[in-house]
Amino acid sequence: MYNGDQQSASKTHPVVSLSCSWCGAIVGEEDTSFPGLRLYKTNVSVLQKPKDEISSDDDQWESYPVDMIVGTQLLELVERIGARRFAVHSIDYKLPESQTSKSGLLLWLFNPDLRYSSLSSSSGADGDVPTTTAQRAVKVFYKEIADIQSMLDPAQGTPSPTAVEEVILPANVYDVMKQALERSSETLPMSARQFGEWSVGLVSRFEEAGLTART
Repeated sequence: MYNGDQQSASKTHPVVSLSCSWCGAIVGEEDTSFPGLRLYKTNVSVLQKPKDEISSDDDQWESYPVDMIVGTQLLELVERIGARRFAVHSIDYKLPESQTSKSGLLLWLFNPDLRYSSLSSSSGADGDVPTTTAQRAVKVFYKEIADIQSMLDPAQGTPSPTAVEEVILPANVYDVMKQALERSSETLPMSARQFGEWSVGLVSRFEEAGLTART
């Protein structure tokens, strides 16, 4: 089984989706390029235990936020091909019958690794106790492009953008990623939410257990 990312190549043949036999959720698709099966990491949880051990209701399944998984994919592209700007869109815009899914996001990974502090509250004997948590993130500049296709496939004679890597996501993953960027922008000070024509957001980075600092 091929455990792939969310990115999918454009296809001229129908996509064969993989669904959970228990709840019916889409968890992947057939990958004809290898061939094999491509799992959407955003749609699955992992249970780490010996296969001969009996499952129970107390099992702790591991899953990660959508923005963290997509961010990891983008960081891998930064390291592998040196790209810093990405044209991100839903796979739906590639479909011939799609008339409303032409927009996308232009992302610029400005700072691939930073730490920021966030204030949260936890319950204690004396009520809610404020806690400051240092979190690891990627600083991203982003803006919505009304017609992402014109950027990726410019008309003849139109200059094409340089060093922009295309990233295609399942529709639900694209929507969640866009919402996560918008929410993260709202947590920043007003003066830090814009950089020229770009909006500023934060994408979560994976943090090894036990390394998150608290004060």
